[in-house]
Amino acid sequence: MFKLWTWCMNLIKFKKQESAEYIEFRKDNQDIKRLSITGLIMVKNQEENIVRTIDSIVPFCDSVIVVDTGSTDSTISKVANTFPDVIRKKLSWKENYGEMRNQCLKFVSNNSWVLFIDSDESLITKCSATELRAFLYKMDIDYPNVDKACTVKQIQPSRNAFVRPERFIKKTKTLYYYGHVHEEPRSKKQTSLLKIDTDMQVMNVGLTKNEYKKFNKDERYVRLLAKNLKDEPDNPRWVSLITPQFLKCGFISRESYIQLLKKCILKNANLDLDEYNLKQGVYLNDLLERLCLEMFFIKDIDKTEKYIKIARKIYPYAVFFQVLEATIFFSNIENKSEKRLKQIIEFTNNTSDEVIDNESEGNEEALNAVVVRLLIHMGKYDQAKEIYEAIDDSFIKDGLSNEAKLFK
Repeated sequence: MFKLWTWCMNLIKFKKQESAEYIEFRKDNQDIKRLSITGLIMVKNQEENIVRTIDSIVPFCDSVIVVDTGSTDSTISKVANTFPDVIRKKLSWKENYGEMRNQCLKFVSNNSWVLFIDSDESLITKCSATELRAFLYKMDIDYPNVDKACTVKQIQPSRNAFVRPERFIKKTKTLYYYGHVHEEPRSKKQTSLLKIDTDMQVMNVGLTKNEYKKFNKDERYVRLLAKNLKDEPDNPRWVSLITPQFLKCGFISRESYIQLLKKCILKNANLDLDEYNLKQGVYLNDLLERLCLEMFFIKDIDKTEKYIKIARKIYPYAVFFQVLEATIFFSNIENKSEKRLKQIIEFTNNTSDEVIDNESEGNEEALNAVVVRLLIHMGKYDQAKEIYEAIDDSFIKDGLSNEAKLFK
């Protein structure tokens, strides 16, 4: 059931999570008949998305299991009518995503590969079913007796940004999920779970405002993340996932949040941040981003710029730090523009027009041209346009030809 034995030359790219460069997987002639892939989907009220989700994984799976957690719409009838071979199960919902995934995994045999896809996602990959099976088989051969998971790039419609959820896992007695929300697979073995990044993608349509409102995700996710932090207050994963909404709800003060970030980032929290006082880890990049943002938010620009410089040295290809650095640059321009504008206004308000006209020999409208440029730097285009249109001197107006293009 659900097998598609086709072949194409679209290769899967992968790397260990701590590595920087991808390598291409090339299929060899090894026997892969013993490898099993089970598609596993936990669902509730996804009548608009469930068919697309299942359809995207059917070609790659030996079997597909849909676990309903309390749908009240036509989700399950659509599954039954469109995919009669899909196995349907039921579970009562418990407000703990990690525990719910563990319950779902009980429907899968040990030593099977599991494609654990969300019901608002669809798998996007140009590789064939044969290529995928061969790749997973190679992971078994190269990393035996190790709990492992393969990540994919989770993207959204009309966006290039992505995160890396673990969507392929090897079901074993020692692999389990943890986390009330933003759950992750873990291993009970002494060696930690091996994560392998791939260039495969899933398209997620569940991150829209309507979907968040439908499932009350904002309030629920904040509350559940607070439980994660209570259980594991020093886990950098949970700290890296703290959002402005979390701070707004009052679960932690901004000052405490900054201290928590430093605790997760610094080897010695009593010393300031430098490249020798950093705890290495997969979440360091995210934590540094958030710390820089917090420093910028509280207007400690000196430390923000210092931290950005350190972060850029460690992560030279992460554009966030360059963007924030440029934001500070533009903010400085805006502040200086505002200060200069106030000086001009004070000058004109406190000086006679006749005196200005005499000493400037009728060229005082050049000052209006300066005001136009300052207002544009400050993002006040309507005011800039109004002053531009009031300038009578054609020579001065011609000097604003580039600015005038912004008003069209």
